[in-house]
Amino acid sequence: IFDHDARVVYMARSQRADEPLLRSLATQLGYTPVVFSAFQTTPEGRQPIYHTNVMMCVTDTYVVACLDTIDHPQERTDFVASVEASGKRVLEISEAQKHQFAGNMLLVRGSQPKGLLVMSSTAFHSLTPEQVAFIEAHHTIVHSHLPTIERLGGGSARCMLAEIYLPHQS
Repeated sequence: IFDHDARVVYMARSQRADEPLLRSLATQLGYTPVVFSAFQTTPEGRQPIYHTNVMMCVTDTYVVACLDTIDHPQERTDFVASVEASGKRVLEISEAQKHQFAGNMLLVRGSQPKGLLVMSSTAFHSLTPEQVAFIEAHHTIVHSHLPTIERLGGGSARCMLAEIYLPHQS
């Protein structure tokens, strides 16, 4: 997950992630890599998270993160320190909320000055009133019912969107 403002890239180790490649790319781009192990509770016990975007989302003012998935205390401390060093706050979600796709969000921009935080209705309904108020203080929440992608597709709202960075036009 790229934090383009702070020039940091976050990666949870998994079968889908290549740490040497990430470090090489980060060096080429001038980004700082933050690599950690992340796990989720399953009936079989703690299992690695298959993709970083299921446990975190970066916005321009905060990072939504399921810190409970980062089991190693030093990696968790380093993760939080990286977010705070970027001038952003951590909006922590629980592992239960992560399972409801609350980490799978994406900030998008349109013609409005306030960004739109896109998520599924499943994710939205898992948030506490305090979390919703926190998000709405920064962004407008947009959510949609996505049962097919969530049940059968292995993902949620962020998985259905692509980030495109165009030069600002006035």
